[in-house]
Amino acid sequence: MTTYAEAYDLVAGVVRDAWTTTGTVTEALPLHWDGVRGETPGESPVGSGDSGAFGRVTLRTTSRGLEAQGGERIRRFGTVASLAVQVFAPWGDGGALARQMAEVVLAALEGYVGSSSGVWFDGAVPLELGRIGDHYQINVAAEVRYQTRRAI
Repeated sequence: MTTYAEAYDLVAGVVRDAWTTTGTVTEALPLHWDGVRGETPGESPVGSGDSGAFGRVTLRTTSRGLEAQGGERIRRFGTVASLAVQVFAPWGDGGALARQMAEVVLAALEGYVGSSSGVWFDGAVPLELGRIGDHYQINVAAEVRYQTRRAI
C-alpha cells in the first residue's frame, strides 16, 4: 500500500534511473517533467545532451475506486494512472535513435519487479507517431496501478 505522492515518486524514479543509466543511449539526453517550471527542451536539469534528442514524462491518474471495506474500519482504494514517456529524436535516421530511446524506457517498465509499495506497470507499449516537426516521436505508454489504504 502506498500514497498518491509515493506512487508518483516511485514511477518518476524508475523512469529517471533508467534514462540516466551509464551506457544507455539516453544517459546524457534531457528528460523533461510535466508540470515543472522551466522544463522546456534544452533547459532540463536531467541530462545535458546536445543532439536534439530528448524525452518528456507525463503521469495522469485515470481512475480511483473503492476496492474493499475491511472489518477493521479500513478502506482499500485502487488507482490506475496513465504513464507516457515521449521520446523525440532528430528526423532523418528513419527513427533508429527514437527506437533505441524507447527501448530504454520499455526495458525499465517491463523489467520492474515491484516493491513493497505495491506499485506495478501494465501493458507497456511503444506508439510510433513518426515525424513531428523536426523530430521522430515515439510515445511509450503504460498503465500504473497501486493501492491505498485509508482508516475510517
